[in-house]
Order: sequence, then C-alpha cells, then structure tokens
Amino acid sequence: MDAIYEVHYMLFETKKLLIVSRDSMWLERAWLSVLVRHGVHVGVVVDLTSLEHIASRYGIRDVRWNKAVPVTLSFQERSALQLDIQYMLSKVPKH
Repeated sequence: MDAIYEVHYMLFETKKLLIVSRDSMWLERAWLSVLVRHGVHVGVVVDLTSLEHIASRYGIRDVRWNKAVPVTLSFQERSALQLDIQYMLSKVPKH
C-alpha cells in the first residue's frame, strides 16, 4: 500500500516541497523524485553521489524526506486540543 511522503529540497535559494505517493521511500529515491519532477533524465545512476552531482547542475540541493503527517483529526483529538487551547487561554492575563 502506498504512503504519502514529503520531499523537501532547495532549488537555487528557494525552499521547495514535493508530495509523492510511493510504497516506500529512501534518500536516493527522494533525490530521483526531485530530479524527475524538474524534467531531468538521469539514465542509470548507481549511487547517491552521482545523483547529488547531477542535481547540483540544476540548482537542486539539500534533499530530505519524511512521511507526511495526516491532518485529519478524530473527534476525540479535536476535543482534547480544544480543551488544551481553552486552558491555555484561561492563563493569559486579561488587560
């Protein structure tokens, strides 16, 4: 079953985010996903150093990835969060 991953990287001096759906993720796959996203044909690449070298020619660097965190909260989670917010607001001094 596929999972959703966030691939973070720098394109020249701009932070970018690529959302991908894959069965698994590792660093080389993240680099390859970014390169393909930007239309770079890499052919047969055997290691991470080669990917980084190719990417540097296109201004791509600092690739990292993480599994995307679901943003859907259950009713119970929303209720607990609301109680935490109400508690914190009750501690704010009123002027």
